[in-house]
Amino acid sequence: MLFPAIREQSPTLARVVDKMEEDQLVVHHITEHIAALADSVPGNASGISRFEFANALSELEQHLLSHLAFEEESIGPLLSTWNEWPLD
Repeated sequence: MLFPAIREQSPTLARVVDKMEEDQLVVHHITEHIAALADSVPGNASGISRFEFANALSELEQHLLSHLAFEEESIGPLLSTWNEWPLD
């Protein structure tokens, strides 16, 4: 709902929206990887799974912080002009 509304109201932000959609796909893949690692941690006494799990969480943190900063900088000004959020 949000991205189509941004594209409609500000076509110049199309590349920004493309990047944000790509970023969300990356977050999806990272969280799937985290879920798979979380399943392996309890049965792995070597600690390798815990190390990989911690690294994956760190990767998610870095990606999300970067994504949110980009989002705020790129679409924040437009969103601050909206009196209502689009419902469609």
